[in-house]
Amino acid sequence: METLKPKDLRKSMKWLLEIATCPICLNTLHSDTVQCVNGHPICVECQQDLEICPTCRNPFSNVRPTGFIHQVIQSLPHPCRYPDCTYFVKNQ
Repeated sequence: METLKPKDLRKSMKWLLEIATCPICLNTLHSDTVQCVNGHPICVECQQDLEICPTCRNPFSNVRPTGFIHQVIQSLPHPCRYPDCTYFVKNQ
């Protein structure tokens, strides 16, 4: 198995964090999410008054993301909640 370089690991983590970002609140998704028919995730709280996905303009699906997806989201570090802070925090 090939060893990943730190630069490649940072690139992969950045990509994962972008995927796991709610397009409404711009925070890392919580474990309680919904998705559109194309699979774009959004926080349940942010979806409350929306009829269509803000990413692709398609309707939301009745299918909820799987437990595996929730575990992946929970394992990601979240940006600090304070303005102008560039640190990431891990879930406890």
